[in-house]
Amino acid sequence: LRIPAVSDVARPATAPPDNKVVNVYQDGRVFLDSKPVTLEQLTASLAAARSQYKDLGVTLRGDGALPLQRTAEVLQAIRKSGVAEMGIAVKNANARR
Repeated sequence: LRIPAVSDVARPATAPPDNKVVNVYQDGRVFLDSKPVTLEQLTASLAAARSQYKDLGVTLRGDGALPLQRTAEVLQAIRKSGVAEMGIAVKNANARR
């Protein structure tokens, strides 16, 4: 039996999109990929993006002085969009500046 050889293994037709980035500032303002949004707009935008790519991921970047309540509200808005892959960005406190 001679199995055909190929020069490259099958790849997806398109590369998966980068994670969406949600920034939450100390004053509570929320930005999705550098665009200001309300929590309702955040949920709707992420749900629309997820309809195009079901494994869409989100990275949450919150100001260190941000109240926990606001962080919880933003996480809830992300979760309501159906996004399951979430991460929270942190930086190493011991890293050189």
